[in-house]
Amino acid sequence: MDGLATLVMFVRLPVPGETKTRLAVDSSPEHAANLARVMAEHLVNALLPQQREAWRLVIYGAPGERIARIENWLLEHHNREAVCAEPQPEGSLADRLEHAQTLGNGPLVFIGSDCPDVSSTDVHTALRLVKDERAVVGPALDGGFWLLALPGKITGIFRDVPYSTPDTLAVLESRLAGHGFSVTHLDKRRDIDTAKDWRALEGSLRSPLAARARRLNIDLPE
Repeated sequence: MDGLATLVMFVRLPVPGETKTRLAVDSSPEHAANLARVMAEHLVNALLPQQREAWRLVIYGAPGERIARIENWLLEHHNREAVCAEPQPEGSLADRLEHAQTLGNGPLVFIGSDCPDVSSTDVHTALRLVKDERAVVGPALDGGFWLLALPGKITGIFRDVPYSTPDTLAVLESRLAGHGFSVTHLDKRRDIDTAKDWRALEGSLRSPLAARARRLNIDLPE
């Protein structure tokens, strides 16, 4: 595992009607986009000050043609030596995950922007546990994952995985095992994909998001 670790955060531009559409069904497109916005901003602010020389943060933005807007939105007030923005390519989620493996030369950690309790401690723990023949996953309650750490590029592991299903993580772990990797689990957590997920989020996790929304004078889902 040579080279500085790379933390890749998958982000979409928070556009009403395009972002968090499942959450918008029981709320509104505007409220769903607002929540996506504050979660992403919260994570960048939580992860960047702590990273020092432990990892390089890459904001992996979609849609790719909007990467300049994503960069101006999330990185305007941050040191560009510690963080950069890269566009996601066209294609499936598998295509984007495969391409994300080219963004670093050492250990890789993937997270989304919809699990607001990811912390620098989680990233440090994943990097401590990941080894040449061991991956690390943070299982999500919906059957996916909120974090994935790999020792480096593993070509083909994301192909033909049924994403956004209860079997996502199980199939991915089977794929990793087929490449000779064992898997270490972190604790289970909740991705915020629906209004039900938002309402079930612990108050201590909702509070900083609500406080950010108040500062921005925007409304979040009820």
